[in-house]
Parts: sequence; C-alpha cells; structure tokens
Amino acid sequence: MSEVENTSFEVCLQKLMTSLEASLYEEATAQLANLHSAEIARLLEGVSPKDRTKLWVNIDPGTQGDILKDLSEDVQSQLLNEMDVDSIVKATEGLDMDDLADIVPELPESALHNLFLTLDHKHRDHLKHVLSYPEDSAGGLMNIDIITVRDDVNVRTVIRYLRLLKEMPNDTDKVFVVDRSYKYLGSIHISTLLTNEAEQNINPLINKMLKPIPADMPEKEVAHLFEQRNLISAPVIDENNQLIGRITIDDV
Repeated sequence: MSEVENTSFEVCLQKLMTSLEASLYEEATAQLANLHSAEIARLLEGVSPKDRTKLWVNIDPGTQGDILKDLSEDVQSQLLNEMDVDSIVKATEGLDMDDLADIVPELPESALHNLFLTLDHKHRDHLKHVLSYPEDSAGGLMNIDIITVRDDVNVRTVIRYLRLLKEMPNDTDKVFVVDRSYKYLGSIHISTLLTNEAEQNINPLINKMLKPIPADMPEKEVAHLFEQRNLISAPVIDENNQLIGRITIDDV
C-alpha cells in the first residue's frame, strides 16, 4: 500500500472512530456506503469488536458477503458467529464458489447445513470437493469456474460454445482440453482460437507445455510458479490427472 493510500485510510479510520465514540452509529455506517468492500473490511478490522458489531448490523446484507471474503479469519469468524443462519445465507448466496469456499470453514455448523441446501447439486459437489483440500494448498486456492473442451472438435465448435456461455469467468485467458474421462491434456489460448481457421481441428493447437498443478502442492510453491512463469491462470489436477479446477493470478 502506498503512503498516500495509507494516509487516506488513517483519515477514514479516525473519522469513523470519532463517530463511533460519539455513538453516532448511523453516521458511522454512512461513511462506509461508497467504499469498496476491501476498504470496508480493513476499516472494520481497525475498530474494536464491540464497534465492529454495531457497524455490521447496519451494513446492507447485499454487500456483506463481499466484505466477509476480504476480512481476516479472526474478524470473519467473529461476525459470522454473531449472525443468525438466515442472515448468513442471505449474505453469502451471491458469492463465487471460490470465495464461498474461503468463508465456509468459519461458518457455524447450522449455517453450513442451510447454505448447502441453497446450492444446486453441481455446486454442492464442487464446494465439497474444494473443501476436501487443505486451505494452504493448490486445491484450497483453486476455483471451479473452468472452461473445458474435448480434443476432437474444431475451432468453430469451441468459439460457438464460448459464445453460448455469454459470460466467461474472470481471468480466462485460455481453455483447458480434456479427454472423455476428464483427464487433462493441455490448454489453448483464446488468442490462438481467434487467429486460426474455423475448420481447424484443435488437437494440433493444444499447448502441452503448461504443466498442471497438483492439488496438494503448497500455496507458496504455487505462488512461486505463477511468478516464475508469469501466469494468469493454471489448471489444477487430482491424483488421477483429472482436471478439477484452476488457479488465477487473483487467487494467488
């Protein structure tokens, strides 16, 4: 964080604490209204647990989920344990699966059960899969929003499929190629698809140099790989070489 950003934060925190000391909780909450969720999270971490609780109950439930994912584990755990089950479900229902996976370990058991009931079968299975890996491993870091294609199709088919999706996951710079049993074969850059003929079979275009990351790789090694190879995204595989997710630069 730059000196300017740090100074701005200190000013915001001091102003917030002045309002809290005067028990002006609505005024204090209003000061958070136009801030980014990460900025709100940092301010919440800077006040006392008692004041944090007072602020939290006045924050729009629609933004609470985004704030929760940016909080430290201790503060996250405090606020989640003070919320009722319905409030937790409402706050977290709009989160991406990878953000949700970061929060789930801090959830009370009753809230966890209700949250799983709100997910469809596919997302429930995916979330359970992510949670089966240690938090400080590649499996714990990965997200499950991946775009996969088979190796026996042409460029036209892949591009048509991408258009049908209408929206691609953040930091999607490549698609991953798998066989019928979902074993990882390689990747193809989006730019490669756009610069080849529509009838070109994708098999010769597959980049097999991008080695997949084992799900049990420690997160420090993952970070080193991203820095060393200047990666935007990388595939994650299980012990059977099956593709189970991807890690993006944001995750790292």
